[in-house]
Amino acid sequence: MNNPNMQMSDAGRLELLMYCIALGEASASKAEGQDVVMVVGNTGAGKSTYVNIIHGCSMKQYYKRGTKTKVRCARHDRTR
Repeated sequence: MNNPNMQMSDAGRLELLMYCIALGEASASKAEGQDVVMVVGNTGAGKSTYVNIIHGCSMKQYYKRGTKTKVRCARHDRTR
């Protein structure tokens, strides 16, 4: 998993997939009996921004100096 360009056999890929599934199951078991929300989406789709907003953070958008890059800054608003 440290080297995404590593060549693997079919058996090696299956073993890695099974390992990842086991890790996911172990993590999911920690949420047993609780309500959970999973946010899924493409890179850059706004998942973190969405979670910060519903968590009560104030968002500020500005452009990085000399570029057209938008930067969003999260700040927890304790008055909410």
